[in-house]
Amino acid sequence: MGMKSRTALLLALLGAAALPRAARAADCAPAVTFFPPGAEDFNVPIAWGRTQQRKAGNPYTDQLFTVVLSSRDNLRGSFAAGVPTLQVQPVHPLLTVGAVGINASCRGMTKPPAKPLPATQAVATAPRFQVSYLLNPVHVPPPPAPDSVDKFVARYGAANATINPDMAEAEVARQISKLQELTVSTNATVADSARKALQAYATQQRLKSEEEARERQEVIAQEAAAARGKWGRSTPLQQNVMVGEYASVSPPPRIRLEGLEDLPDGYYCMQVIVTILRNTGYIGESKVPQRDLSTTREVCFYKLDKVPTARVKFNTCGPKFSMEVTDITPVPVEVFPGTNKMLFTPVYHIKGALNKTAQWWVPIPEGNRLRFDYWAVVGRAPSNETTYDYAPEDITLAEGWWNVEIDGGLLSEFPSLLSTDAVGQFGKKEEEPDELGVWRDMPSALQGLTKFAAGKTNMTRLLGLQSKEVGFNSLNGPDGGIALNEEFTFSWEIDGFGHQYCYLDGERRQNDADFMCRSPLGAQVNDGEANHTLVIMMQDVCGSKVKVLAKYGTWGYALEDATKRPERTYDSAPVPSTLAEPSTERHSAPHISQNKTDARRIRSGAAARGGGGGAARGLAAAGGALLLAAALAELLRPL
Repeated sequence: MGMKSRTALLLALLGAAALPRAARAADCAPAVTFFPPGAEDFNVPIAWGRTQQRKAGNPYTDQLFTVVLSSRDNLRGSFAAGVPTLQVQPVHPLLTVGAVGINASCRGMTKPPAKPLPATQAVATAPRFQVSYLLNPVHVPPPPAPDSVDKFVARYGAANATINPDMAEAEVARQISKLQELTVSTNATVADSARKALQAYATQQRLKSEEEARERQEVIAQEAAAARGKWGRSTPLQQNVMVGEYASVSPPPRIRLEGLEDLPDGYYCMQVIVTILRNTGYIGESKVPQRDLSTTREVCFYKLDKVPTARVKFNTCGPKFSMEVTDITPVPVEVFPGTNKMLFTPVYHIKGALNKTAQWWVPIPEGNRLRFDYWAVVGRAPSNETTYDYAPEDITLAEGWWNVEIDGGLLSEFPSLLSTDAVGQFGKKEEEPDELGVWRDMPSALQGLTKFAAGKTNMTRLLGLQSKEVGFNSLNGPDGGIALNEEFTFSWEIDGFGHQYCYLDGERRQNDADFMCRSPLGAQVNDGEANHTLVIMMQDVCGSKVKVLAKYGTWGYALEDATKRPERTYDSAPVPSTLAEPSTERHSAPHISQNKTDARRIRSGAAARGGGGGAARGLAAAGGALLLAAALAELLRPL
């Protein structure tokens, strides 16, 4: 046998001999129980207690399933039980006075003793131990950023047109430049809104700078307080907290999350560290342990003080109505890192009812729906940047103005891990319509399942829906000449609908309850001036514009100019999205398309679970089935 072979064999034998010692050393790290005997359910909230954890299927004493923590009583039916408090009791032979037969590894010895240890030697003084934790924000949505204003043009000219003051100044200028295409009469109103928005923007920027300066001072003061061992009121997202040093396991140490109300909603994990301090105890006259003995446990929770929110964009222009749901908050959360069980997943009830048609005298075509009712169950979403597409099949909605409303709630398989006072159930089908005249046709798969943190994510809003490209068809007026001081009418036909503005000799005329105008429009000729003007401007709900110019006088009337019908086919141009407390940091998001026949088709995959070391497992699970997929595959369907 050569020298290299003998060396390799020797190293292998030494390694094999070292393995049992390493295993024993690992075995003698302190254990932890979160359910101390006699106080198994004394944690706050009770979801951290043994009884509720057992109900959820957790058989362990040193691991906890993820729970929901609420710091305020602002969720419907919720009750903030107080400061979250978690008991952490270390378990180790050295911590029991009088314990005998403690081996070398449990004494913290790094190598075997020269002679056997006396088996009858007992622990005379238990060593001291420390408890600390590191709090990490695992998935906390970014704070709201300035909202996109790309859809503002679709609203210009409305009496209540405004520009988001959060937008960048360059965006404001860009939008104003688009408005120059309008006539002076209409543009003046919107330009005034733009000027006000710019003033508001400047004020906001100043206040923002002042706030950032205050925050910097708070951070400096906070770091100084931390150095003195005193934390300030403001709570950082990441904390390294020393709970304390203890001489006895009774009463058990307690972790108190005093600053929970200052944390943004999101997923957090605590790395709980228990360390038995070296040379602080005695077995006979020998100090124990000879080195620090430590162990770490991860405890995760979701801080939730708000009802679910989402951004819903309605594509209402073109032959097919569809919706996109994104900026989902909160995203689905696992009950334990790496499992396929979900603590909760969002459910959105999107409903609408026809308010009025584009032209009230036009009958609604047979087969067109007057209401819709969808239940969108979010599956294992990669992140709040995932976009879910809902394109109902075999349904045609009537053109017109629709009242749309969105309710949100959380679906959970583990009610024992939630704030129990806020837990309800998804109800059965209501026989009476709701305030929108929509029957709550809840899918049977949802009925009776646990619902949590339910509430409205968006107030009722008016949404325009049209299936045709906007275009001018005809203008009609009196035949022959027009008598002085006698009323006559202009009538016209324009495909599409939205806001219409009429001007007679530059003066705006209104004959509609919404302060707009519609066909027919009355007019008079009160002087012998050769030419008067009629201008009809229309901005449809999809953002397209039509301008009609006619001249008239005692001689009659004539069409001078009209916007030509575009040659292209308009296909699903979006209108402004319905927004509820959005997270607007936008990236190129993966898309998951869901429909009645296949609720799991993935167009591109990327996933990030909101918790601990399970990010890679979350990536692998992105293409997994939706929560309760077999039962919920039929949820995304119209009434």
